[in-house]
Amino acid sequence: MASFDAEQIANLLKRGENRLRIEQSGRIQVWFSTQIPNELPVGDKVQYESIENVQLPHNHFYITTNTIAGGMIYLTHSGPKSMSAGSFISISPLNSGKAIVSFELMESQNNSTKSDEALWVYGVESQENISFLCKGLTDGLLAPYIGHPLADVKIRILATLTHEIDSSAKAFEFLGKYLMDAMIFELYKQDWIKKS
Repeated sequence: MASFDAEQIANLLKRGENRLRIEQSGRIQVWFSTQIPNELPVGDKVQYESIENVQLPHNHFYITTNTIAGGMIYLTHSGPKSMSAGSFISISPLNSGKAIVSFELMESQNNSTKSDEALWVYGVESQENISFLCKGLTDGLLAPYIGHPLADVKIRILATLTHEIDSSAKAFEFLGKYLMDAMIFELYKQDWIKKS
């Protein structure tokens, strides 16, 4: 697999023709796309797996399609401090009939290159960041703006992009919530989710 520059992947996600750009209040910028760059070195081995039981009301949504993938970069400026994080994930139905969410962290084939000026780094720099990313994704599943939560799903974390200066566990938590909101909106727009 060809090597790539994580900075180029970040810029590709921002500038891609098939992406949705969301800007809010001037402080927050979010770039979301359902296109996964071909250059992204995603392995086929599961590095880490966890299953979470979630508390659900009587009604919840489930996915009717096979798999949807998406990527996002999150940027926020709050005073002198900025927060940045990026990730690519996929969501697919578990079909277990249970109120659970399964997380899989894929083992990356890290052939990335990095210049001295680049600020984005590909790969899992911190397990804490992954934990907070999963927390944000779960929060997005359980409290979506469509009214009822989404459950009985498998979430694969295909890749992460860490900003060497501005990334933090909290940035990945916010990223997870925004990314899940965008994914659920895409599912809802395509009529790929149904209420139980």
